[in-house]
Amino acid sequence: MCRSVRRLTLVLTLPLLALALLAGQALADSAPTNTLPPTVATLSGLQPSPGQTLIASPGTWTGSPAPTFSYEWYECDYNGLNCVDTGQSGDTYTLANSDYANDLEALVTASNTAGNVSLMSAPVYVMSSGPTLLHPPKISGGTQVGDVLRASTGDWTGYPTPQVYDYTWWDCNRSGADCQPNPQSGGINSTYTLTAADVGHRIEVTVYVDNGNHASGTSALTRVIAAPRPGHHHALIRR
Repeated sequence: MCRSVRRLTLVLTLPLLALALLAGQALADSAPTNTLPPTVATLSGLQPSPGQTLIASPGTWTGSPAPTFSYEWYECDYNGLNCVDTGQSGDTYTLANSDYANDLEALVTASNTAGNVSLMSAPVYVMSSGPTLLHPPKISGGTQVGDVLRASTGDWTGYPTPQVYDYTWWDCNRSGADCQPNPQSGGINSTYTLTAADVGHRIEVTVYVDNGNHASGTSALTRVIAAPRPGHHHALIRR
């Protein structure tokens, strides 16, 4: 009889213990709660622009068990409205030219056994990719008074495509120092006609470009400008 009672007690106790454990586990689990919102920034720490990579930080969360995170990237208009899913996931996003002048933000979802909670990061605005000079401007033409010098724009990268908005022609001394802007400088003037005032000087040109960011590049110097000799012209030599 005693054995039967013990056996019955054990049979009744085990389910009750399991229920208690499950209830305790349920009480211990808690859904994710955000205490510091998600953020988005470039890996470089610079202003976002095409070609750079954004990385999403989930922010700070509480919850038990500790939540895991997933990410979805959204592109919005300039005002942060009309957001559409880019179809890209993961905590990084490489900016394309098509992202220019838009806002990018990340939807972060925190998940654990007690639930899922989603929160959108603050948006970041995608600026232009600043002009970068690959090859400097070049001057072509003669080196005598009356000759016409022509400046190339140089080779640039950046998005949108950098556009030239100004040229400055410089008169420098024979050593290439003490450069002064020539009176013919300024504006979209890619040519320059040598005058008697240029004799004894060397010429260089600075090209200014803009695509939302400004940059400039300067050519090499010409040879020393000479007075005209009828029927004879010197070829331009670059240093």
